[in-house]
Amino acid sequence: MIKPIIIRKSKIPNLFSFGDKITYGITFFPFIFITDFNKISKESVTPYYNMDEVINHETIHFQQTIETGVVGFYLIYLIEFIYKLIKHKNIGKAYHRISFEREAYKHMKQLNYISYRKRYSWLKYIL
Repeated sequence: MIKPIIIRKSKIPNLFSFGDKITYGITFFPFIFITDFNKISKESVTPYYNMDEVINHETIHFQQTIETGVVGFYLIYLIEFIYKLIKHKNIGKAYHRISFEREAYKHMKQLNYISYRKRYSWLKYIL
């Protein structure tokens, strides 16, 4: 199994944060960039996720990228986002309804999910 290269305390996720929304981590195959959790106050962020949950979430994206190919992942992600943005007229709703995100958020607290995850599981979240 191919494993991601995890970079902790990265400033890369901050580039994708906007307003009061914090980006905890982001996957750019083969890397997973995780924010500096020492700079996040649990009391000031809703929802708050811990580092293990964020790494798990991004590792799910890493596996999705392997399944679809790097270009395929980002192309599907973009097409789904645009379609759902037009449909819902709300950036937050569009983002949270992307099939890749739905799978990752649903299973991010199940830290052993990757060990039993079936390939292409994101497809059941596509509609």
